[in-house]
Amino acid sequence: MEPRQHHRLVLSELATELLTKILLGLEVGDLTRCKRVCRRLNQLVSTDLSLLYKMELDVAGMVDGPPGGADLRVRLERLRARNEAWDMGLPLHTVMLQSPDYSTSVWQCTGGFFLYEEGTTADDMQLKLHRPAYPDLPTSVGLQGILRTLSAWQSSGSSTAEIRSGTVNPEEDMVAIMLGHTESEIVRCVVLSISQDMTPHPMAARSEFLSSCPRPSVPHVRIESVGDLISWTIPVLNTDGEGEFVSEMLVINWKSGATVWKLRGKSTDKHLLLDPSHVLVIDRHGLSVHEFDPRATTSRCSTGDDCSIFFALPALHHGTDIQNLQCYLPGPRNFRDDRVLFHEDPDLSAFAFHMSTSTSLGFWQPPRKEHLIYVIPMSTILNELEHGLHKPARRGGTVIPWPQWGPDGARLLRVDIEPRPLTIMGSRVAIPLSAHGLNIARDIFVIDVRPRRAEETFSGLGEGSFAMLRALQGRVDVSDTIRGLQSFAVPVTTRLPYRMTYVKTWSEWDMKVVVAQALTHDGIVITCDPLDIQVGQLI
Repeated sequence: MEPRQHHRLVLSELATELLTKILLGLEVGDLTRCKRVCRRLNQLVSTDLSLLYKMELDVAGMVDGPPGGADLRVRLERLRARNEAWDMGLPLHTVMLQSPDYSTSVWQCTGGFFLYEEGTTADDMQLKLHRPAYPDLPTSVGLQGILRTLSAWQSSGSSTAEIRSGTVNPEEDMVAIMLGHTESEIVRCVVLSISQDMTPHPMAARSEFLSSCPRPSVPHVRIESVGDLISWTIPVLNTDGEGEFVSEMLVINWKSGATVWKLRGKSTDKHLLLDPSHVLVIDRHGLSVHEFDPRATTSRCSTGDDCSIFFALPALHHGTDIQNLQCYLPGPRNFRDDRVLFHEDPDLSAFAFHMSTSTSLGFWQPPRKEHLIYVIPMSTILNELEHGLHKPARRGGTVIPWPQWGPDGARLLRVDIEPRPLTIMGSRVAIPLSAHGLNIARDIFVIDVRPRRAEETFSGLGEGSFAMLRALQGRVDVSDTIRGLQSFAVPVTTRLPYRMTYVKTWSEWDMKVVVAQALTHDGIVITCDPLDIQVGQLI
């Protein structure tokens, strides 16, 4: 009997359908390398629509949308157009506000939403909820635009109440609005239904929620809502001190009415929701993760001792003070019945915070002011938090020094002026910078960061884009090690992979003033008040 011949299985000899399924399970970097193995693999990876779509999704930082949308070829064409737009400059859309005699208040909310007051007289100003979308655009994700007028909030209290801030929670059909009356006031949070334009929201425990102390007249009142939770950060007067301002940070379950977490910190401290049971507090020293029970029925005041994990930031120079700190949650946010062709990959979501510093350099020298922005993937924090769940808890939490997490888990930028509010969609962060001497956003830089495991996403693409060639040099420094920084005790290096693009939104000869701007599903949207004269004629 002749010995049995063992046939060696070669991947490229498999049936096309089976081979395609195997290749779809590979990382994009491996797919790129497969093209160099043999002619058949190269042809398959270069021509199969499903494989091409997978690779374009990876470059864009997207995942496929729900089934039932456009066919694969249409989605691939839209996705390719979006990726090409990154290099040429993101689509720019303008929303003209119809309040020619009044300066319009606009709040850009997480996830591509705007809240603004609009009218022709002071008596007929109406609150509008607007989600700009451009479904006919070649780069569109297929989302439909929404424009609603909301008036129910006016019946919740005095007619003299003014809107201080707002947030949109589309998944819960909810808008939360912060209202106040005087410079030293108890701030009220009103929860209303979007679809029914009614307050309280049918699922809300009560019609309004109150801050615990009066707040001073300051511009920054921050509120966010995710799921059953509302969180806010408000500077308030410390009743235990003499005129001292502190930061009141609250997380409220708006469906049960319970305050499930609260903390008082320095006036510059901020916080954001990580997930339904964890909050991240940001101060000059670092990022501390606190756990809470979202179903709690009694209020619990948090302290530093109940911190789960503390992520240390680079040590500041001994003469450095924090003058302002603002943090920003990632988007996108969609209504439950929204249908998109593709959307941002939640595993790549990032958050960001801006820190304005003032460093004393000596008795005879003026202080050096710097504006720093940290962009951090959520996975940097969440992965460490998941790992920490398997460790025994200890008082004060686990301390992770900056060298162990920051250089490969964050990206540090310096900008030349205090930025206007940042907006985030997935892994992309839009940084609006005003023209010097004018409080009008002129330049918007968009940085896209990826966790180290996804570094091959940008392989061969370079760190910049053609659009960046039109940007003013020196406005943003995103070097691995930024030279000349005075804020830190020692030089700081960050190596997180990134790419960047640029959009110019305004010039001195425009017949409009940019009131607010945001990164949305379909590009950059600016909301503008009309002008009767070009600014360039005045300067």
